[in-house]
Amino acid sequence: MRGFVLLGVLCMGAGLNAPLVAAPSSRLLENRDGQNRAFTGIGRLSLSTSCTAFFIRTPGGSNAPAYALAAGHCYSISANEIFVNQALPASTRPVRFRYFVDTQEQQVAVPVRRLAYSTMRGWDVAVIELAATSGELQAQGLMPLQLEPAEPAPGTAISVVGAPGSNFPSADQFLRQSRCTLGERADLIEFTWHFWNVRRNDCEDIVGGVSGSPVISERTGNVVGIVNTTTHLAFQSGADFDCYAGRPCEISGGVQKVEEETSYSIPVAGLLGCFSDNGDFAHDRAACPLPRAAPRIAVSHAGRNRPPGTAWNAAIAGDAAYYRYKTMVAGTGDCRDAAGYSAPVSREARGTIEDRLPEAENRYLMCVIGGGSPEAGHPSWQLPRDAVVLIARTDATPPILPPLYRITAMPMEEMSLAFDFLPPELSSYEFKIGTPDSTRCAEPGYRIYRRIPVSLPDGGPYRICLRATDEADNAQPPLDMIVGRGAVILPTGVTHAAGFRPDVFAPGQWISMYGLDLRGAAPRLRDASGGERPLEIGFASETQINARLPLDAPAGQAHIVLGEQAEPVRIASLSPGIFLTEQTQANEILAYATGLAAARTGDLRAWIGKLELTVIEVTGAGIPGVEVVRLRLPEGSGLQGLQFLQLVAGPVRSNRRGAVLR
Repeated sequence: MRGFVLLGVLCMGAGLNAPLVAAPSSRLLENRDGQNRAFTGIGRLSLSTSCTAFFIRTPGGSNAPAYALAAGHCYSISANEIFVNQALPASTRPVRFRYFVDTQEQQVAVPVRRLAYSTMRGWDVAVIELAATSGELQAQGLMPLQLEPAEPAPGTAISVVGAPGSNFPSADQFLRQSRCTLGERADLIEFTWHFWNVRRNDCEDIVGGVSGSPVISERTGNVVGIVNTTTHLAFQSGADFDCYAGRPCEISGGVQKVEEETSYSIPVAGLLGCFSDNGDFAHDRAACPLPRAAPRIAVSHAGRNRPPGTAWNAAIAGDAAYYRYKTMVAGTGDCRDAAGYSAPVSREARGTIEDRLPEAENRYLMCVIGGGSPEAGHPSWQLPRDAVVLIARTDATPPILPPLYRITAMPMEEMSLAFDFLPPELSSYEFKIGTPDSTRCAEPGYRIYRRIPVSLPDGGPYRICLRATDEADNAQPPLDMIVGRGAVILPTGVTHAAGFRPDVFAPGQWISMYGLDLRGAAPRLRDASGGERPLEIGFASETQINARLPLDAPAGQAHIVLGEQAEPVRIASLSPGIFLTEQTQANEILAYATGLAAARTGDLRAWIGKLELTVIEVTGAGIPGVEVVRLRLPEGSGLQGLQFLQLVAGPVRSNRRGAVLR
């Protein structure tokens, strides 16, 4: 998509690799006849966000305290904090168990007594003590789930049972089951978080609210993991977005790679070792694998993205008088390995690690452990498995995406300039405004945009210079525009009418042009042969024109011409873009699209996630420039709720368009 936005926000489509295999979707669970009573101990949890939690079987029998597990990020997204024995505010909602769609009147609301433990340091787990005993909950018909004592082999058939809080109509946001397959182990980084030895899976419908759900072995019925994160719904990819929030990367062999359409879970093997024979939880028990909170060590640094060669500037705080550390390219070492750590360093003498990051662009980890003695072998030292891990990415590449800006021109009101942010790629903006002759975009004098729309001068002409900067302070070349000399298409203002991509257009498709003083303007296409012809106008206002390209426009480099202005565009044979979707009664989806005037059935492929759909036919919709793509869902796919459809024609991919399926 081009970066121009006018009186609206444009959605961006992810660049997905061609999926190869299908994964099942989830089904809504019912329990009127007790057919799913094994899942009565799974419920809706609301802490800092809506999640799923599940009641677990622990030692100690019926008199033992009742505990539920969930994901650590359901409580806090702090990357390295460890929370122990936290009192929760009185406003904390109870966990609502027996959370089935057909027996809502039978829900059991159980108050939370305390947050026994929560962390995102290498793990993503929360242990919640409920205000009841295990026996009291079982007496109310809630069945605890047993934790699997050992990790199962890859290929194990699993189910994820959770309650989504998004992507489904509210009437369907109850317990759902996705049946799928457990994958291999992987180490992950995502945003500021790191996770060791998570397990891949191909489960579908891992959406908001499903975090914390149990991953259950189909063979034993025991829990083998806790839902952690996914790449399913990330709409941005490449550039700075990989390994950022919503785009977790697997790290191995010095490479950080996003596995598309993949979900991950935290293994629970060993967690029963955190409970005493009486059923009491303690994270510092010898058999408990969770990272320990003492001695507390906190490490902060200048930011996740920064220029190469800059200092880590990692400030050490907490209870530990000494620390040890090491750094590595993400995926080349392991913080849990004692090898490579520095000698003990006094925090009082050197409270900040100022080592320089390498000059090469990459992602790096810093591992820090704390202790109370200058002797590395002293028992006061944290184990390497408990290390704080910082993530830094060295980035010398300016933003690839153009600025997301909008100029608002309302009748009887002054014009204004505003920007939209898309971190880490578009993290800040600078601009300057002046007369055309005295203002030079290549010279200093820019002002920082403070998230308050900027009033533009009355009349004109005047020059606007603007540029975007990423999180590492890399600035892109400025956009240069002159406003006030009549009709003008603003820079990056020619887009695909469906999906707002700027890069490829097709004969006969609709495009959108954004600018100023456009009402009555007559844009033309100068095609690859050099010939010019007018565009068919479908809509025109002062700030936008929707136009249709000629059906016989040849492929190649072309320009949209308006007066003396010529905006470059590229013409290909096909450029799919989806306006809207509709499900039929015949297990089919109709995609209303543009950019497919010359398409034949064999020219297109279509996917929802990793599930490939059959392209039945491409026909006209009865509206010039709009085509209907008729698609068939595979038998037994079970797709439900909000899914995202994408069409592919050779190397060109459409926007991802939502389709609500039932």
